[in-house]
Amino acid sequence: MQTLLLIPTRMDMKQIFGNEYPDTFPWENVVVANCGLGQLLAGIQTTRMLMLDQFDRCIVAGLAGTYDPEQVKVGQAVICRGFHQYGFGFTEDGQIRSYSQTVIKQLVDAEDYIPATWVPDVPGIKLVDSLSVMSASGDLEEASSRHDWFNDMLIEEMEGYSAALACSMLNIPFASVRGVCNIAGDRNHAHWEFEKMGYAVRTILNKVLG
Repeated sequence: MQTLLLIPTRMDMKQIFGNEYPDTFPWENVVVANCGLGQLLAGIQTTRMLMLDQFDRCIVAGLAGTYDPEQVKVGQAVICRGFHQYGFGFTEDGQIRSYSQTVIKQLVDAEDYIPATWVPDVPGIKLVDSLSVMSASGDLEEASSRHDWFNDMLIEEMEGYSAALACSMLNIPFASVRGVCNIAGDRNHAHWEFEKMGYAVRTILNKVLG
């Protein structure tokens, strides 16, 4: 079985594998590549990579912020059950028109929430729904507002929805593992738990891909 493992950035790569440019990985039949930061690059690169080779499944692994540190602690890693996009669309007469209410329905069969089509069974690992955003929360107040609007979403990240959409269009099973490095909206890197979350993500990947 051929697996495509996508890591958003070189920083994610360093935290998970200890090196921005690792030349070897501990699994067979796994192609590892960067997909880029954010929905735009992730969607384009996921589609591009999947069309370059015959992959049986795809997984994105990277950083995330938690909306509720009591339910999802900083430093732990989680597996995503699904992805609700936030940031596609526009405001009209005080109402938010979502992506699925506008152009997306003319192109593909997709909603604002896309479930993961591959949810690895790893004992003891929490499954969460993710708010997949166009830009990270700039402060704690913004993060709190987002969580109020989407209170079933426990983390935020910036690539899951578009990568899931790309995989859905190409009928490729899709999963995502996220390491929680901070409380969403806390932009002070001194508070971020890079080492813990990197180890936690790597542990899950070893169980899923090993």
